[in-house]
Amino acid sequence: MPTSRHGSSRSTPRSRVLRTAAAELSRGRPGRLRTKAVRESGVGAFGHAHQWSAHVLPLLGGVDARTLELLKLVWFWVSGAMFTFGVLLVWAWSRLRRGKTQSAVLPAVIGAFYCAEGLYGGLYLGKFFLLFVVQAVLLWVTAWLLRKPPLTPGA
Repeated sequence: MPTSRHGSSRSTPRSRVLRTAAAELSRGRPGRLRTKAVRESGVGAFGHAHQWSAHVLPLLGGVDARTLELLKLVWFWVSGAMFTFGVLLVWAWSRLRRGKTQSAVLPAVIGAFYCAEGLYGGLYLGKFFLLFVVQAVLLWVTAWLLRKPPLTPGA
């Protein structure tokens, strides 16, 4: 089982995310937790895109030009998907805050995708990818905290 340079990295970012999430929940501040989840998902796309030219491209010097273009396409597609997830989450959470509980399916599905990717990446590529499991839990918890029972007439 190969280990990436991330697999041997320190676990402080993950433990810091968990401590922050627990602290925000204990203070009853799901808004900050929601903001953190959006930042990690949506804004993280820009950091992911930057990694291509800063770290990945220099490592691929001997790769065929067509293969390199395919890898670049997939890399930036993932960045775009991360940004799209962030935008969709903001939309879903704004609807959840207004009592539209059916919108909870969106963070649930994105969280399931992140969880599956994180488990697979953590198992085969290194511990760094387990951060996606943490992100999935953040998505599920914030969606659960934002759910409201639908307004009933006369209430």
